[in-house]
Amino acid sequence: MKNQIKLTILLLLLTFGNGCDKKDGTEPAPSAQSPVGEWINTRVERGLVGITGVSNITEDCDLLSTIKFNSNNTIEFINYNTNSSNDCSDSETITGQWISDGSISGGFEGEIIFDSTFQGNIITNGGYSSQGQTNNFFVMYFRTTIDGEEYDYILDFQRN
Repeated sequence: MKNQIKLTILLLLLTFGNGCDKKDGTEPAPSAQSPVGEWINTRVERGLVGITGVSNITEDCDLLSTIKFNSNNTIEFINYNTNSSNDCSDSETITGQWISDGSISGGFEGEIIFDSTFQGNIITNGGYSSQGQTNNFFVMYFRTTIDGEEYDYILDFQRN
């Protein structure tokens, strides 16, 4: 009798448990310890390297920008640019890879290696961190050169 119960439980586990192992193409549930998921831009700041302080340069189109951290360590950053019509119809997709530096107390941080440019300018020193933020917020930062001058960008994101 005990063996029949064990066999029945084993068969049930194999039957129903096997469905959990199948990949359906969806990302895992969001975690406070991981950036995986889609995020929406809430603020853009820029500062000239070597000069103290940054300026909030957020425009309406910036608030449409998103970044998606995939579980395979790739990213897709869709940046909306203000065009001459100010209609937010222009965007650029910037891809790359994210590398986790590990979990930090209450969050996550790491490095971003971009595959393309930001508004036509090469991106360096990319990274992200949720340190000092709540579970649903993080900061992405990078450096770029515009007209021969280096700028640091800081973008705030909220989980979508």
